[in-house]
Amino acid sequence: MNTTKIKIAIFDMDNMKNPHWAGGQARVTYETGKRLSKKHEVKVYCSKYPGWKNYILDNISYIHIGLGSKYPKLNNFIYITSIGKIALRLKADIIIEDFVAPFSVCFTPLYTKIPVIGRGSFFAPGEMLKKYKLPFDIVLKIGIKIYKYFIALNINQVKIVEKLNPKINTRLIYNGVDSKNFEHNIVDGDYILYMGRIDLFHKGLDLLLEAYFRASSEINEYLYIMGTGSEEEIDKILKLIKKFNLFDRVKILGKKNGDEKDQIIMNSKFMVFPSRYEGHSLGSLESLSFGKPFIYFDIPGFEWVKKDVSINIAAYNVEEYKNSIIELSKNNILRKSMSAKAREFSKQFDWDEVTKKYEDYIYQIINKKI
Repeated sequence: MNTTKIKIAIFDMDNMKNPHWAGGQARVTYETGKRLSKKHEVKVYCSKYPGWKNYILDNISYIHIGLGSKYPKLNNFIYITSIGKIALRLKADIIIEDFVAPFSVCFTPLYTKIPVIGRGSFFAPGEMLKKYKLPFDIVLKIGIKIYKYFIALNINQVKIVEKLNPKINTRLIYNGVDSKNFEHNIVDGDYILYMGRIDLFHKGLDLLLEAYFRASSEINEYLYIMGTGSEEEIDKILKLIKKFNLFDRVKILGKKNGDEKDQIIMNSKFMVFPSRYEGHSLGSLESLSFGKPFIYFDIPGFEWVKKDVSINIAAYNVEEYKNSIIELSKNNILRKSMSAKAREFSKQFDWDEVTKKYEDYIYQIINKKI
């Protein structure tokens, strides 16, 4: 058993206190980082934001870089351009670089001789091309060639990366779920729940609201939206709710944590994740761990989901999504059958086991076994 203490540096734009994001990747860094920090030194280099302060949480040191403006996209850009300067003087045994929107790669290996593991936290430059009409996919095609190691969050990422860079060593490591979720009773609640960042394009909330609007005359359940996003995205979703005249049916709950969040999940009837692209959705994992089936589009980021624990439909088909909402609302037998299987399926995704896979991969790299 390897007991060598490792100095681990993580470039993750987000963190759990960032008011602009505090998204799934920040959670992945925190959950794996706090477990790794029991034995190793873990430092996270994240983007500044209004009111930022460096801090230590569960032995993880969070160090802020870049610009702390009220404009999250500007902060992201300055963060990306700051990585090289930090990497040049960094003292660490291994670096994990979380890929960042809109480019994906941040080119960290150019600035350091320390081994760098890219991680597919954001891996959708093609979608950014569609959104912004700029060639972000070309940046990935060029940049990925300088990486020697890569943690993929889904099988599709493995295929893409190995095609672009046949010499790269990839390791598929799915995200995890907290085993304490299994202690909660499975309850058949009375509302539909979306949980995650409010981002209309990425998370497909525009498609969800249209599907829910079409279904609303045939079901009784309200739609709850738990999460937050930038002022711009909040404004977009409010305009859509107004467009569909759903103010009396759709409730935006904001960001919730701890027991309050658990209770909201537990008391939902089922959940919805209409993303246009995903790495490995933490929200959907939590849904299953509470025994909640969910509806999702058939995209590469959900290839890991067994078909008998949730409902997948053709990508971006709003009419099918509407029909599935109605079906899960009314078909008690189907819903309860999926619910019973969902929790058992989710037990294979445990943060302790996920972190062991990270540690094993890191040891293999620094010991030059791969």
